[in-house]
Amino acid sequence: LYQWLGLTPPAFAHMPLLRNPDRSKISKRKNPAARLTWFQEEGYLPEALVNFLALLAYPPAQDDEGKDIEVFGLAEFAARFDWSKVIPVGPIFDLAKLDWLNGVYIRSLSVPELADRLRPFLVADGLDMSDQARLEGFTELIQPRLVHLTDAADQLCPFYTASADLVVDDDARASLNEDTPAVLTAAIAALEELPDWEKTEIETALRAA
Repeated sequence: LYQWLGLTPPAFAHMPLLRNPDRSKISKRKNPAARLTWFQEEGYLPEALVNFLALLAYPPAQDDEGKDIEVFGLAEFAARFDWSKVIPVGPIFDLAKLDWLNGVYIRSLSVPELADRLRPFLVADGLDMSDQARLEGFTELIQPRLVHLTDAADQLCPFYTASADLVVDDDARASLNEDTPAVLTAAIAALEELPDWEKTEIETALRAA
């Protein structure tokens, strides 16, 4: 077509085909990961996905100790890119590695930025996001454990559900006994009597757990 139009064709390059863990070719029809919007729907961050794709067919940079640097931005990757270093063998599309990278990027975000990224998913699940300060407070609590942005709704739903509407699983009820109400009441009373510095230490320990 370029020649027919009398134009100088650009230099073309073909990246290696991505493969499933069983080394079969990824099917555009059968594999949801072949659809770009699937990653957005599953709560992956764009920067994590770009980082992951860059690792699939290109050797990572190394630090002073010779260890692979697997977390990097697009600008860093572009600055050292060289076509001659592209790995020709079809790489394995390992979603477990992408999950790890996504968690790393989630934990690198500031709390307000992560809260803003979570908001569309939480609103889609019917949660009231009108109180930004409240959302950021809960975001800080769940940030260390998030892998996908879509995980937040299940973790935050109890905090946005009226007590009368809260559904307790039968398995959870089965683990309770007749002493549970008294134990919880005593625990609340004991915590309320603690000085502020002790409450802060307990809160910090719970977040770290």
